[in-house]
Amino acid sequence: MHVTVEARSNTREFHSHIDILVSRYVGGWAAVDKLGNQTLRVYRNGELLGTVIADRDRPDLAVNLGIDPKAGFLFWFTSPLQDGDEIGVRFDSGENLYRSPMNYRDKPLGALNPNDFLTTRAYVASYVLHGSGIEIGAAHSPVAVPSNVHVRYVDRYSLDELRQLHPELVRPHTVPVDIVGDVENLSALADESEDFVIANHVIEHCEDPVGTIRGFCRLLRSDGVIFLAVPDKRESGIDQGRPLTTIDHLIQDHELGPSFSRRGHYIEFAEFVDGKSGQDLYLHAYASDAGNRTLHFHVWTAETFLEFMSVIIKRYRLPLRMLMCLSNSVELLAIFRKY
Repeated sequence: MHVTVEARSNTREFHSHIDILVSRYVGGWAAVDKLGNQTLRVYRNGELLGTVIADRDRPDLAVNLGIDPKAGFLFWFTSPLQDGDEIGVRFDSGENLYRSPMNYRDKPLGALNPNDFLTTRAYVASYVLHGSGIEIGAAHSPVAVPSNVHVRYVDRYSLDELRQLHPELVRPHTVPVDIVGDVENLSALADESEDFVIANHVIEHCEDPVGTIRGFCRLLRSDGVIFLAVPDKRESGIDQGRPLTTIDHLIQDHELGPSFSRRGHYIEFAEFVDGKSGQDLYLHAYASDAGNRTLHFHVWTAETFLEFMSVIIKRYRLPLRMLMCLSNSVELLAIFRKY
C-alpha cells in the first residue's frame, strides 16, 4: 500500500493511490487530511468523463495508514478503453492522485515472446516485487528488477569458486555473490528479514524441496514474495524422458531425509539422461554421487508443481497464497505471497 502527499494547500494533505486500471474501470482510494468522501474527477485523453465520490469501504486504510476507511472508489467507463488511452484521476481541487495520469495497456505484460523468457520474468517482477530481498543462483541471468527494488545475490560458491568449477556460468555480466550459502540451509539469514526470495531453476536441484520452500517462507516478512521459475519436463531437453516426481516421494525426502533416495536419483539420471545401462549404469551413478554432481533431483510439469505446492501449503500450514502462475517458454513462473 502506498501513500503520498500530492500537494499542500492551506496545510491540507492529499493522500491517494490508483490500485487498478482495466478496460472497464479504474479504482483506488483518495483522502484529504485523512478524510474520505472526496469528490474525484476522471479524465480520458484529457476529456472529462465524470465524477465519483471516494466513499467505498476500505477497512485496510484505517488499519495500515490511519486513514478514513470510507475512501475507496471505483469508476466505470461507459465504453471499454483502447490500448494507449490516458486516464487521469484528480481531486476536485485539481491535484492528481498518485499514479495519475496513467496509460491503459491491452497487454500489460507486453507482447510475450516465448523465446524471450528473461523479459517475461522482468515484466512479472515489476508487478510483484518490492523492498529488498535475495536472488539465489542468478549467475549471468539475474531477474531485471525495478529501480526501487534492492537485491542481494546468494550462491553456494563465491565468484572465484564459480570461475573454477563452472566457468560457463561466469560472463562479463555475471552478478557478484553477496552471500555464500547452501540454498537448502540459509540459516545465516534472519527470520522475516526479506521482502522477496527469487529462485529461478533452483528448486529442481534441491534434494529436499519441501524444506527449501519452508526455509524461504521463514525468511519472508509479511506480504513477502517467493518468485520461482521451475522447468517443465515437457519442454526441457534434460527431463523429457524422466518420470515425474511424486508428492509422496517429496514428502518422504523431507520427513525422513533425502539421503534415503539420493542414490536412486543418480541412477535414474544416469539411465534417462546420460543413457547408461547394465553395469555402466550403476558405476556411472555411484561416481556421480561420490563426486556430488549437480543435477535435477526432481521433475515436474507446470500442473504437478502447482499440485505439489498446494499439498505442502496445506500439510505444513505454510502462510502462503498463490499470487500468479504463468507458462514462460520452457518454465513455469510460480509466484506466492506470504500473509
